Amino acid sequence: MKKYPDNSHVLEHHNRVSEIKERLTDQRAIEESLSAGRPVPDIILNDADGGVSFRLSDLKGRAVLVYFWVSWSPLCRAANHQLKDIYNDYRDSGLRSMPSPSIIRRVTGKMLSGWMD
Repeated sequence: MKKYPDNSHVLEHHNRVSEIKERLTDQRAIEESLSAGRPVPDIILNDADGGVSFRLSDLKGRAVLVYFWVSWSPLCRAANHQLKDIYNDYRDSGLRSMPSPSIIRRVTGKMLSGWMD
């Protein structure tokens, strides 16, 4: 860059390298914040009207199973059976599931019975 400060290709390359370095720095910070032993970031779910209907921080100090899934994935649907078994094994010990049944009902139009609080 010092030799060819006015060269558009050099400037473009410099800008790209700077952007990549910034993204890598951001990625490292994210990975560090999510490493074992660190506090979990708060997860907030909003209802259909935009109001907050659930905060993970409301369950601080409790055992909580958080599983992100999508209804169209066969792998996610298959894993739900295993999650149901885990939940049934530990719910008497205070394990809670997220999100709440009312959120599931609003999203899917039906209740997932038998394993959500």
